[in-house]
Order: sequence, then C-alpha cells, then structure tokens
Amino acid sequence: MSLLNNPHKNNSFKIHIAGTNGKGSVCSNIETIFKSQGISTGMLTSPHLHEYTERIRINCNDISKRDFIETYRYVESKIESHEKKYGPTFTFFEIITAMAFVIFNKNKVKVQIIETGLGGTFDSTNVIHSDLSVITPISYDHQSVLGNSIKSIAENKAGIIKKGGKTILSNQSKSAYRVIEKKASELKSEIRKVEWEVIKKPTLNKSKMTAKIKLDNEIFEINTNSIGAHQIDNLATAIKTVREYPSEKINKSIIEQGIRKNRWPLRGQLITLQLKKSKRILFIDGSHNEAGFINLDNTINKYFPGKHNFIIGMNIGHRITSIKKLLVNSAKNIVISQSKHPKSISTKSIQKSLNNCNLTLSLSTSMEDALRISIEQSENNDIIICTGSLFAVAEISLEARKQYGYK
Repeated sequence: MSLLNNPHKNNSFKIHIAGTNGKGSVCSNIETIFKSQGISTGMLTSPHLHEYTERIRINCNDISKRDFIETYRYVESKIESHEKKYGPTFTFFEIITAMAFVIFNKNKVKVQIIETGLGGTFDSTNVIHSDLSVITPISYDHQSVLGNSIKSIAENKAGIIKKGGKTILSNQSKSAYRVIEKKASELKSEIRKVEWEVIKKPTLNKSKMTAKIKLDNEIFEINTNSIGAHQIDNLATAIKTVREYPSEKINKSIIEQGIRKNRWPLRGQLITLQLKKSKRILFIDGSHNEAGFINLDNTINKYFPGKHNFIIGMNIGHRITSIKKLLVNSAKNIVISQSKHPKSISTKSIQKSLNNCNLTLSLSTSMEDALRISIEQSENNDIIICTGSLFAVAEISLEARKQYGYK
C-alpha cells in the first residue's frame, strides 16, 4: 500500500465481510441495495466464475478488461523496483486487492464492500480500517490454514473487527459467538446481532423465492433469485448492514427493490433447459463445504423432495466426505465431473471416495460430457442438481448457455 501511496486510506465508508458461507451473497445484496438508493459503490469479491474482471465491480458492473489491464500495469510499475531488490514478494490475491483499492479511489466511490479471501486476521483485505465488520455464519472450511476447531476459525475471522467500529453478526454457534464477543469487547466494537423472524414462510414462485421477515420491528417483503432458507439469513444480514450506513437512511422499499434486482448467479439458481421435445431444470448451487451441503440438503427437502440427478465436481481442500450424506439422501444418479481449474480433484479420486455409499456413479470426461450424460439419464421436467465447487458449476452453467440457452 505504501508503494501505491496508500489508496485504501480515504474517506469512503468501508464494509468488511468475513465468515465461512454467505459472504458473497451478503456483499452482492448490500451492493444492489446501495445502487437502488443511488449511492456509488466499489466491491471486491472472490473467486470469479468466468473472468478475472468479475472480482472488482463499480456500481454493480464488472470493471472492463481495459481498466483491469491498465490498473495492473500501474501496480506492476510501482512494485517492480521493490521486487527487483527483494525478490518476488506479492501474491496474486494481494495484487488483485491492491488493484481494487486503486480503482475504488479513481472512481471516488462512497461505499467500499470488501469480502475477505481466506480467514480474516492475515487476509490481504485486512489492511483496511473498516467502519463496519460483518461476520457471516462460521463453520468448518480451509482447516489446513484456519485450524481444526470452530474456536480457531472464529478467532481468525474475528481478526477483521476494528477498534471503535461496529460488528454486524449473523447467526452463530455458541462457541463462535463467544470468541467474537470477546474480541469485540477487547476492541470496544459494538455488536449488532442479526435477529429476524419469519412472518410468511419462504415459497417458490417460478424461479424465485418469496417470503416475509420481521427485522428490527419492520416487516420486509423478500423476493430473491437465490433459493434456499439459509439465503434469508444472508438477506437479513445485508439489511442490517445497510441500515448502519450513517450518511443516508435507506428505507424499506429501497431495500426490497435492491434485493429484488439482485443477481448473484450459481447460488441457489434455477435454470430451465429447453430441449427439442422436453426440458430439464438445473438447480445450481456452488456449495463446497459441510455447512453448504447441509443447507443444500435442507433446500432440496423443502422445495424439491425426492431423488434427483446430480452433477458434482470438487476442488482440493474440499472434503469429499462432507457431501456423502446429501447424496445418500437425495441422489438417484450421480455424474462425477472435473473442472478445468488446476486445483480440481480427478473424477477417479471422487469415485473412490464415494464407492462405498451404494450410489449410482458415472464418470465424465468434461463438463459438456457431464451435462450430456445427466440429460440422458433424466426425463422430461426432471431436476438436475449441480454442486461441489463454484468452478465446476460455473463451467456447467457456461455449457448450458452455449448448448441450450436458458431462462
């Protein structure tokens, strides 16, 4: 940051989000609510689905490739002499984070929405002094880096809490809450717990989910493109966060409008594939850890009861055992796939881990092949559930669009 003249230090309002699941959904809904209010935003999230430019957004739009390249070259010119003297120093994620701060500064955004990459304390994004620290539900993920207990993971995530700031806290386990409460108390950061109740249960309306919730004595009409009961908690967290913005009060109708307009693909997304004489419904959810698969299992039981066809692909660091219960409960045919991502797990490795589960498994050679096999194994109006990693489902989505188009 010093080499770049500290672009992260400015007067914009900074919202920093950590947690295990739901970070991106919370970020995205905060972004679209602010847009509905006419407040300029810059957002940094990860990973990207198809293009690197997705990681940095201005006012709900991905930055252009030209802006990406020009900003990268600027950063490169500033760190070049340092790296010549000290050797390669900066990681890919650090450079992307630095680029985001440069771009936010250039565009003079009023609000910065920053998602952590991994953990909190030692994450590159934690260079900022945030006004709001937001912590979504904490569960097991990246144990090789963050530790094997909820306590150690929570300690790392709580590292984003800043002295004298405010902490927005989603629903947490008791062990995670104790850790976060202790950290917040030490730093005199006031905790704002996200507490909500259902007034009208979530229901499916075509490809959307509708509900009514009560939060801080107000009733909100929820109409979202992301399907799953856990998404209500994400939305409540986003609402609680924007209500802490000190410069302007954002009223209920603007919040509802922002949620309604939000598009955060492949997180509980329904896609219709129209074939020549039939159709298939893809339910795409990039779950990749135990808590994510539990949420997906609950969503399937609530909205799509019965046995379904699955396409799965996973990455190194994802515990294959964590998906077993979901597959045993809900799968009739499973197509194992492998994305092009260098960290993807081979189809044979996944097959070996699932062989003792008494499941019907098929191996595919590509995502195109996986989609073809699953369509052949299914019938008209069948639901095909795509999950396992964001990289895998992103490729499936791309293949679906290329081959069939989708609604």
